[in-house]
Amino acid sequence: MNICYLTGEQINESNKSLEHIIPNALGGFLTHKYILTHDSNQKLNRDIDEEFNSIFESAHQRLALKKDRGKLGGVKAFHRDFGKDIIVRNGKCYPIEPFFDSKNNIVYAKDNKTGMNFTKHIAKKENLDADIIKVITDMTGQFEVKFGFDNSIFKKGLAKIAAGFATYHGVSRDNLCGIIDLNNKEFKDDILIAPYLPTTNEESYFEENVHNSNYYAMHSVVLFGNSKDKLLYCYVELFSTYQYFLILNDNYEGDDIYKTYFYSLSENESFDYATYKSCIPNADGLSKLLPEEYRKYPKLYIQSMNNNLSSDLDLVKAYAHFKMNTLYSYINYINIKAKLND
Repeated sequence: MNICYLTGEQINESNKSLEHIIPNALGGFLTHKYILTHDSNQKLNRDIDEEFNSIFESAHQRLALKKDRGKLGGVKAFHRDFGKDIIVRNGKCYPIEPFFDSKNNIVYAKDNKTGMNFTKHIAKKENLDADIIKVITDMTGQFEVKFGFDNSIFKKGLAKIAAGFATYHGVSRDNLCGIIDLNNKEFKDDILIAPYLPTTNEESYFEENVHNSNYYAMHSVVLFGNSKDKLLYCYVELFSTYQYFLILNDNYEGDDIYKTYFYSLSENESFDYATYKSCIPNADGLSKLLPEEYRKYPKLYIQSMNNNLSSDLDLVKAYAHFKMNTLYSYINYINIKAKLND
C-alpha cells in the first residue's frame, strides 16, 4: 500500500525516498523507495542513524567494507596497547599525532612523510641514529570506541531496521505498535529487545566457529509472525556479532509470516540459510543438527531470552563479549594478512 511506517502517510512519486533497510554506512544493500517519506527518512537519519551508525563505525572502518554509495570516513578511537588516540579509516588505524616507541625504536604516524619528519625530530632530540628508527603507519592491536548495549539509540537503530524489513514484506503500520508510538509518530523509548543465546550444543559450536566461514562477517534479518502465539518479532544480526530479537507486536492477529535476509560483508553477496548452515569448514553433519529455520522460535523461547537479562545477565554479557572479541580478532587478522600481502 506504500504507507510510511513512521507517519502513516501515503507515499507517492513526489515524496518517496530511497531507504537502506540496513544502513548504508554499515554496508547495507537492501533498499526500498516506498517505506518512508522523504521527510521521515531525513528525520530518522538525524535522530537515529547518525549516532547508531557511529557505534559500529570502528568495525566498519577496519573491515573497509564496500558501500552502496558514499566514501568511507574515519572514526576516532583509543588504542589500549599504547594509550593513544587514533583514527580508524580505510582498513587501517593510525595515531592522530605521531609518537615514538623508545623501547622498540619505532615511530608511529599516519603516513611515511609524517613519520620520516618526526623521526628526524626524535633522532635530534634523543641523540639517536635516525637509521635505526622504523616508521609504522598502521597500528594493529586492541582499540575501543564508546558502545552501550542498553542505550536508547542502540535499541531504536535496531528497531528501525526491523520496521523497514517488516514494511518491506507487507506488514501494516498498526502491527509495529511494539516499537513505534503510532500516535506521536516516533520510535518508542521503551522498546523490548531480547538478546540471542545458543540453547543447544550444535548452535554453540556453530557460533563459536562461524568466523572460519567464507561468509563471515554477515548481516541477517528475520521476520516471524505467529497467529497462534499472537506474536510478531524481528531478529536483527549485525556483523555476525550483535544478535537481538525485537517484539513488534505481542498481540498480533495477522497472517503467519516468515521472511529472512542474509548478506555476507566479506563476499559482498546475499545467500540463503541452507548455504549458511553448511558454511563452517570441517563440520560435516552439523547442518543436519541445526534448526531447520533460522531464528524461528515460539513465544516461550523469546520470553526466556528476555528473562536472561534479569536472571542470567553475566551469561548474556559473557556471550556478547565473546562475539565482540571474535569480531575484532578477525578484523586484526585480515588487516595483518593484507599488510603481509602488500
